[in-house]
Amino acid sequence: MGRPILRRWLRDETGSLTILSIYFLMITLIMGGLAIDFSNRAAKATKMQTATDAVAHAALLSRVTASAQVAKARAIEIARANLSVDLHGDAIRAEDIEFGRWDTDSASFTADADARDAVRVTARRIAARGNFVDNLMLHVVGYAGFEVETSTVFRMWEPPCFLNGFMARRVVDTQSNNVFGEYFCMHGNDHVSLNSNSLFRTGSVVSMPDLADLSVPASGMESNLGLAEALRAAWYPFTVLDRMDDAIADLLAGGTTYAPGLISGTGGIALSGRKFDAGSFESDRLHTALTCGGNQSITFQAGIYEDFILVTNCKVKFNQGVELRGVIIASTNTDPKAFNSPSSLVLGLDDNCAPGGGAVLLTYGGFSVAADLAVHGSQVVALKDIDFAAQATGIKGVSMIAGNDVNTTSNVQMNGCPPEGVDHVLTERVLRMAE
Repeated sequence: MGRPILRRWLRDETGSLTILSIYFLMITLIMGGLAIDFSNRAAKATKMQTATDAVAHAALLSRVTASAQVAKARAIEIARANLSVDLHGDAIRAEDIEFGRWDTDSASFTADADARDAVRVTARRIAARGNFVDNLMLHVVGYAGFEVETSTVFRMWEPPCFLNGFMARRVVDTQSNNVFGEYFCMHGNDHVSLNSNSLFRTGSVVSMPDLADLSVPASGMESNLGLAEALRAAWYPFTVLDRMDDAIADLLAGGTTYAPGLISGTGGIALSGRKFDAGSFESDRLHTALTCGGNQSITFQAGIYEDFILVTNCKVKFNQGVELRGVIIASTNTDPKAFNSPSSLVLGLDDNCAPGGGAVLLTYGGFSVAADLAVHGSQVVALKDIDFAAQATGIKGVSMIAGNDVNTTSNVQMNGCPPEGVDHVLTERVLRMAE
């Protein structure tokens, strides 16, 4: 009796599916737990990446005008708002915010505590900080959590058009029969207005936010050769104008940031009188003329002026025959003609786009030249309008940036220079994510 019963029991498979179901249930639970662990890791990494993006943007934006220490402090506030210490631990510290330089050619970041060109921010949830990402399932097999790091690099991008051409926060208005050469740009954040019979050579650019706003005569697309190929849609914040206060303050302090190496002497030379000639200025020195009230002016007599900085609160009149080379003049006067000349003002040395020798004019007001302006590798930045009539071949590398409009003339050949051939103090700087 015993043996047949034993044999039947050994051959009986009733209930085997229950055991198999337990195995499948365990596998399902394990796989589900792993899915939850890895999904949680991915969610935390995404949150950290978003935070490093925001922190890097805030850090570099602050660094434009603030010290590295202040910029990092502001960025840490953004970090805490995006990654709370209670949930993420000390994921972004001050040492995780590195200022430096970005090499576009090699796509590489080099740390430099004194730089303002780029920033790298790294968020870390790691065992060493006690804030690794906890696991639901893997800790059962001794894997307590994931170490997660994310980083972001932001860099300052200088739109090349701000170093070569006419840039207006409102309108650029040019007349007919002009030639626009390689590198030369025209941009209006409102629109660009053109007349007829101009030539746009390969490499020239005409831009505005909405190309439908381009103002041309009915036949303008046909009569302006190359215009269709030059058109681009673009918008710029014109933060360059917001930095004029900082630039002028720096010039008064010696120009170490905005004009490094131009001033060799210590202290400034206070000028007296209202009329100056080339002998009134010392080379490589800072000069000031801060005694004007209202619309009082100072006048530059005809001559060649070289290698100095002048900061003034006066209107500045340049008599016929004034040439400025290696000179920076900043006026806090707000008159629409804060810089003005009847004719034959020459900005910069005609050196075929060689580096150096240019002139820079900065003003809270406007710039107006009635006739025969010549510009060689130089810059004019005005918070109001820029109005001028130029010589027939008078533009060879110019950065004109207006808070309002740029208005110019007919029958002019306007040539750009490679970026190194245009001297400048201010240029647009736009934050871009590098990696």
